[in-house]
Amino acid sequence: MKKIELRAPSQKEKISIQLLLGLLFALYNGIFGIVFRSMWHIEIGVYYVLLLAVKVIVYAGFRLSEKQKSLKAVFFTTVVLLFLINAALILPIISMIKYERTVSFPLEVAIGIAAYTTYKVTMTVINFVKSRKTTDLLAREIVTIRFVESIVSILTLQNTLIMVNAGTSDEGLRILCIVSSATGLCAILYLIVKMIIDYFKISRTLQKTT
Repeated sequence: MKKIELRAPSQKEKISIQLLLGLLFALYNGIFGIVFRSMWHIEIGVYYVLLLAVKVIVYAGFRLSEKQKSLKAVFFTTVVLLFLINAALILPIISMIKYERTVSFPLEVAIGIAAYTTYKVTMTVINFVKSRKTTDLLAREIVTIRFVESIVSILTLQNTLIMVNAGTSDEGLRILCIVSSATGLCAILYLIVKMIIDYFKISRTLQKTT
C-alpha cells in the first residue's frame, strides 16, 4: 500500500524567520496589553505563543523522524492541539465584547499591527496558491495555521481600532465585534475540520491507486 505523503513543507530556510516574526508579534501584543491594560491583547499574545508552539512541533516532528507512523502521530497531535487552542479563542473574544474602556496609545501601535496583518495575509495567499494542489499533509497543516494566524491578526487589528476609537460601549460597534469575531472563529474551526477531512480523502485516494 502506498504511503500517505507527509513530507515537511518546502523552503526550510524561511522557517526560522517566520517563527521569529510570529514570536515578535506575540510579544508585541503581550507588551501592548500589559502597558495599556488590555486583556484582549494579553490573551492574544498568549494565543500566538501557543500557536507558534504547534508550528514548532510540526517542523520538529518531521526533522526528528522520517517514519510514516511518527509523522502521522505528529499530524494528529498538532491537529488536536490546534482545535483546542482555537476553541479557547472564545475567551479573548468574550473579553473584547465586555471591554468598554477607550484606550489612548500612540498611532504607531495600530500601524504595527496593520503592517503585520498585511504581511501575514499576503504571504498566506501566496503560500496557499503555491500549495493548493499538494497532497503533503504537513504542508497543508502549515498553510491552515497561516490562515488561522491571518484571521486572528485581522480580528486583532479590528478590535484594536474599535478600542482606540470608541471601546465597545457603542452598541453598533459591539454588534460588529460579535459578528466578526464569531465569523472568524467559525472560519478557523471550518479550516481545521476541512484539513482532517482532506486527510481521509487523500488516504482513500492513495489506497485505491495501490
